[in-house]
Amino acid sequence: FPKMGRKERDKRIEETLEKVGMDPSSTLSFFPSHFSGGQSQRIAIARALLLEPKVIICDECTSALDVSLEAQIINLLSSLKRETGVAMVFISHDIQTVRYISDRIIVMYFGKIVEIADSDELFALASDPDVGPRAGWKPHTSIEESSEIIRRYLSTPGTFAIVLKETGAIVGCIGYHIAANSNIPIAPDENEVGYWIAKPYWNRGLCTEALGLLIEHCKRLKMFRNMYGTHFLDNPASGRVMEKCGFTDTGVRRNCPSLAIGSDKEVRVMKLEISSAENSQTLSESSD
Repeated sequence: FPKMGRKERDKRIEETLEKVGMDPSSTLSFFPSHFSGGQSQRIAIARALLLEPKVIICDECTSALDVSLEAQIINLLSSLKRETGVAMVFISHDIQTVRYISDRIIVMYFGKIVEIADSDELFALASDPDVGPRAGWKPHTSIEESSEIIRRYLSTPGTFAIVLKETGAIVGCIGYHIAANSNIPIAPDENEVGYWIAKPYWNRGLCTEALGLLIEHCKRLKMFRNMYGTHFLDNPASGRVMEKCGFTDTGVRRNCPSLAIGSDKEVRVMKLEISSAENSQTLSESSD
């Protein structure tokens, strides 16, 4: 602080140390080796605050601390965010900690953003009792559950968000299962597609467009010979989506025991031969 006098600078340091819960009178007389892990982390936060930043990047800032110290640091960061208005980029592998401190969550996989999700918004969409059961999964019952779904499922390879071009809002999800985790028996060079979209966005052609893009993606991978899809017999709209994208009825009707909901209901099995699918496939924008 070249423009500050010594007294003003010392006062600023003491005030900042007090903000992070450290006693200036003892802290300033200690060597770095005298501090515990939690104290060292508080001092690191104080050093960042001294510069009056607009953004602080917290990269695994609690990973080396025990549970009690981690809670103290997280509570400290939360209170500082409220009191100072500073924005924080909180980087962690602990989804519960991320959920507690974050307003918005970005999931990355191998350095690439695969999901940008506000857990509150995802919960609002996925808790609708009319949505999940149509795709064979239970409606979300809590925001914490939605956060866990983001971590465990929405960030896996082969799974993609359905995003509105106009606003960037996530309104659904689409992806494919390989043979190892498919709901129906398929070969190693085949996959099974699945998708869902929030109720406010039904009948807008979004699933049809998203499925067409997924088909093109699978063509580029050159890993799959065929794609399969299933839908409950009482949800013909999902079948129409697949038909618009070139899928045909195999004539097979079966149950899917692995489904969380509807395992006792028959599904219609649809198939698309990727090798024969037209590269110039035109997607219908009519209702899903």
